[in-house]
Amino acid sequence: MNKTIMGKDLHKHVGKTLLMPHPTDPTIMPIELKIVEVKNKQVVLQMVGTDIIKSDNYSKDKTKYLIVEK
Repeated sequence: MNKTIMGKDLHKHVGKTLLMPHPTDPTIMPIELKIVEVKNKQVVLQMVGTDIIKSDNYSKDKTKYLIVEK
């Protein structure tokens, strides 16, 4: 069974990998992001296989993201 988490709960799942869809174009494939760490309410995400890092505050995000089991 697939496990999903809400964006506001990302800080509880450090070390897991999730699928995040493209924010504006649903025809683009979702990307795998690893939750690296949490600093002062900023969740740090790293694209799997690259050094690209994204940091954002997800405390009000109610979107559900799919956890990737490896």
